[in-house]
Amino acid sequence: MAVTLTATANLLPGRPALAFGSTGLALILGAWPVCQAGDSGVFSERWVVFALIIVSAVALYVSLRMAFSRIPKAFAGVYESVSAV
Repeated sequence: MAVTLTATANLLPGRPALAFGSTGLALILGAWPVCQAGDSGVFSERWVVFALIIVSAVALYVSLRMAFSRIPKAFAGVYESVSAV
């Protein structure tokens, strides 16, 4: 969530509330089907949860790669902070 929020905030400069609100809404919409299914649903299977985690990680990686390639100046602060660690 922190990586997604930072990337979204860098894509929306000057609009931190919109960045936080949109990532929070995405989190709620992603968790809602799992909450509705309960323990008896398909989401109680370990392999389904593992597959969803992998799909989510791949989607985040691809979207961040696309964002870094299209708007490199927006992420200049991210590069500097990561290289300083």
